[in-house]
Amino acid sequence: MADTDGHIQAREFLGQNFGELYTVKENVTELRKAILQLAVMGKLVPQDSNDPPASVLLKQIEVEKKRLVKEGKIKEPKPLLMITAEEIPFELSAEWAWIDSSLWNDVKSELVSASDFPDENQIAPDSIEKGTGRLLFNRSVSESGAIGPNNRFYKGQILYSKIRPSLNKVTIAPYDGLCSADMLSDQPHT
Repeated sequence: MADTDGHIQAREFLGQNFGELYTVKENVTELRKAILQLAVMGKLVPQDSNDPPASVLLKQIEVEKKRLVKEGKIKEPKPLLMITAEEIPFELSAEWAWIDSSLWNDVKSELVSASDFPDENQIAPDSIEKGTGRLLFNRSVSESGAIGPNNRFYKGQILYSKIRPSLNKVTIAPYDGLCSADMLSDQPHT
């Protein structure tokens, strides 16, 4: 790595001060962001130079999918949407690659009338903590006052707000329920 001494010093600082950084509420969000950034840059753990880069793995996945389609085991997948240079928010380590999330999931929309499901669990953007994904409270559809269209979601799906995406209102559904029409759910490919 280019900045080995800097990374060692940063890792030592985190190790020595982790308790203080993690117990001060104002630091927690920034600490999580820093750890995630270091992870995607491949700087939290030693990297194995024998591991192939993501570009090679993506080609292997494409070849395997073509084989499975030919054998009739899976349907023809959608073409992979490439990420443009303008969409890249930050640089990754050489072993990683930016891809569109449609490679592993599909956005699902199963609109239903909220008034038909008054006792169902309901999640809306206001019930998700900004940047952490933590649910702030649980409520039913009737408690939320929802009456219009809502999207049905299922436990384990990723739910995210379409409104002001920079707020990072994203969570993993802990149960089945309905989410406001301002939200989308992702379904991993099976």
